[in-house]
Amino acid sequence: MATNLAETLDAALLRPGRFDRKIVVEQPDAEGRREVLDYYLSKVKHEPMPLDRMVSDTIGYTPVAIKYVINEATIHAHFDGRAAINYWDFTRAREVHEWGLRQPIRSMSYEERRRIAYHEAGHAYAMVKLLKKERLTKVTIVRHGNALGFAAWKPEEEIHTRTKEELLDRIKISVASRAAEELFLNLQMSGVTGDLQSATFHAAMMVGAYGMDNSYFSYLLFGLQGLSAPDVKPRVEAIIQEQYRQVKQLIENNREAVVAIAEALILRNELTDIDVNEILARIEAEHPYTPINAKKERTPFGFQPQRTLSTTTAVVRRNSRREQPSILPSPDVTIIEAKDRSQA
Repeated sequence: MATNLAETLDAALLRPGRFDRKIVVEQPDAEGRREVLDYYLSKVKHEPMPLDRMVSDTIGYTPVAIKYVINEATIHAHFDGRAAINYWDFTRAREVHEWGLRQPIRSMSYEERRRIAYHEAGHAYAMVKLLKKERLTKVTIVRHGNALGFAAWKPEEEIHTRTKEELLDRIKISVASRAAEELFLNLQMSGVTGDLQSATFHAAMMVGAYGMDNSYFSYLLFGLQGLSAPDVKPRVEAIIQEQYRQVKQLIENNREAVVAIAEALILRNELTDIDVNEILARIEAEHPYTPINAKKERTPFGFQPQRTLSTTTAVVRRNSRREQPSILPSPDVTIIEAKDRSQA
């Protein structure tokens, strides 16, 4: 017998002598996904495919999910008038599987598109700079399903555990959107509901389950309801506030890069990881990356106040006859030409 919900089985079925062995079937690992991809790709016409990249793209996928994505890729290629699928078809099918259909809102105003662009640019920049084992895959301001926009990442390898620093970075990424809203738009938007929920969940688990806040008491002894204990909230709030302060400083230190990502989003609607990396390479050539808590010295911009010369400066003018000194004055100094020594 096979089931995905073992906890719902009648206890009588699990008595000794009936089902003595329990085998847990997990999602396939990298080698398993490679074999599944090879198998289903062999059943459709396709162009040369970057199999290593596809193995990374499908971390967490079951064989059925991989089959579905490849079938959707063939449909996409068919409607595009092609007999063979390519990696672009596979990517579009994977995005539909993960995020839902693209549903652009054509009537959305420029101002609202701009707000969403800066919101998502905050997420995207924080992901690029803070993620160590994952990579940004896409940032968009086109509606997919119920999301007006999003920034998404993919793990580079299977990840089974998290460190405290990685969890804190996840919280920073979640609240980077609110930091960007306040820094660049001087407002707060309603689109942070999922962001705050994610930040609160990770902080609450650090406090009440993972022993990462100077206490080893586990509130999970009382179930998830234990995480709502009165003394948990202020500790969770303190963690989130500190991570917000740090990511806001990161964005402020590198505001030129965040602005460039946001403006590119307004212009193009969607950016891949390659697009974002190209933007950052160009911007950081002029404005080097400044990490959190590092003071950045910005180049003065605009007209600079005129410097008053405190002393008279002598400049030697060369001519065909001889060298004669002349005087560079401050604004209220009159030039007095020196007489020729032969006439003195």
